[in-house]
Amino acid sequence: MTKKIALNSWFKLPWLGADVFQQLMRAGVKHDKQLGFKFTSATDKQRAISILRSALNEEVEIEKACFICDSPIGEADIESPTLCDRCINADNAYSLYVLKFQSLLDKLK
Repeated sequence: MTKKIALNSWFKLPWLGADVFQQLMRAGVKHDKQLGFKFTSATDKQRAISILRSALNEEVEIEKACFICDSPIGEADIESPTLCDRCINADNAYSLYVLKFQSLLDKLK
């Protein structure tokens, strides 16, 4: 079985112990008590994947997430669009893109 993790999306993990938690934090994985864990651009992805593979005893893969809606869109190492088909084909795709980008800029303030 393979656990797929979308970049920049929250995911849950079972309790894996304090040592694994600390290793994930050192690898730059974000954590929120309510939302779980998240891989971001600051995460050492190879290290975090290695930690999770060992702790979970299963394969772990990273998927890209749609920039607008955060739904998974495939393997992260494949050159592909950063939008899912639903968002690309939406009549208001450009407006959704601009709104999402603006919301990210607002978080930086």
